[in-house]
Amino acid sequence: GPSGATTIFPLYVSRLAGGRAQPLGAAAALSLAPVLLPLIVILGRGLRGNERTLDRPPRAWSGAAWALVWLARLPLLALDTIADAIARAFGATWRGVRTGDPRGNATSVSRGRLASAGANLALGALLAFALGPFYWIVVTALKSNQQITGQRSPFWPDPWTTFQFSYVLTATDFLRWFANTIRVAGLSCAVAVLVGTLGAYALARLRFRGAGWLATAILGTALVPSVLFLIPLYLLLSQLRLFNTPGALLVAYPTFGLPMACWLMLGFFRALPEELEEAALIDGCTRWQAFLRIVLPLSRPALLAVTLFTLTAAWNELLFASIFVRSEALWTLPRGLSAMATGDIFPYGRMFAASLLMALPVTVLAAIGQRAMVSGLTAGAVKG
Repeated sequence: GPSGATTIFPLYVSRLAGGRAQPLGAAAALSLAPVLLPLIVILGRGLRGNERTLDRPPRAWSGAAWALVWLARLPLLALDTIADAIARAFGATWRGVRTGDPRGNATSVSRGRLASAGANLALGALLAFALGPFYWIVVTALKSNQQITGQRSPFWPDPWTTFQFSYVLTATDFLRWFANTIRVAGLSCAVAVLVGTLGAYALARLRFRGAGWLATAILGTALVPSVLFLIPLYLLLSQLRLFNTPGALLVAYPTFGLPMACWLMLGFFRALPEELEEAALIDGCTRWQAFLRIVLPLSRPALLAVTLFTLTAAWNELLFASIFVRSEALWTLPRGLSAMATGDIFPYGRMFAASLLMALPVTVLAAIGQRAMVSGLTAGAVKG
């Protein structure tokens, strides 16, 4: 607030999706198309590595492509210039301290130590910036309501308590929301990975007319914001009588998970040498057997990465869950956590405790998957 002054665009469109102002919401969502469509087309043409690259774009789009590239490079060039100036200033100061001469000649060892100290300082600041919110969430979740409202001991629980966790698990429908999230995220992830993998393999290995344009269309679909699909999906689910049912999210979530999964797997399949499959075909395997016995075992790192990506995206999704499911018994965790705040009252202790419990399974899976991906990448495909 006040009066919607801080409302972001997706929430604004979502509020117009189910009422009489639905045509206004559709017009607001489509207002993004003239801005996004040229960028998606340019980026799609640039990422079609098997046909064209961004360094040599098509003539019709060369001027726009290079303008877009340099527009993206300008902030990086400005930051690089500022960083170089800061490094030179620190270097001159360090040389003056070590030699007593502002123009002194520092040794390469001194300059290396200065660069290392500066890098460690920058990494420490970045780490503190990234972990600061997580520390605040953990600390707040381990406080009582009196400590939070009284602002007593803001940086450390005094005393420690697990009241917020016990309240979330016993006095709310957190466990039901958790079960709904596992079901919806797991099934939508399985559909996205299975269909996306098969589609990516077909685009990478099977030669048919329009394969390049189909790959570009898939990339464009992955890049389109989900808010553009909101009202069409709302109308589709209403016509199919899936609105406010468990199947609503199972239909909606693959719209953003499947295109991205297909595109990521497509890049990995293109990088695999075709000679491995040709050798299997010569030995008597069919195309399907070569895919199952040769390609899939080598694709485990990519499959794990895509699975984690699609699972996390479905696990944390809030916009579709807020619009397509109204019954509290069908809520997912993001929808349930958002409902804990009523008006301008935010129970930070409960919300932070629920956030930690919600993030725990995904964090564990990411840690396990990361080890498996590293081991798969270092195992190698050819021995001898």
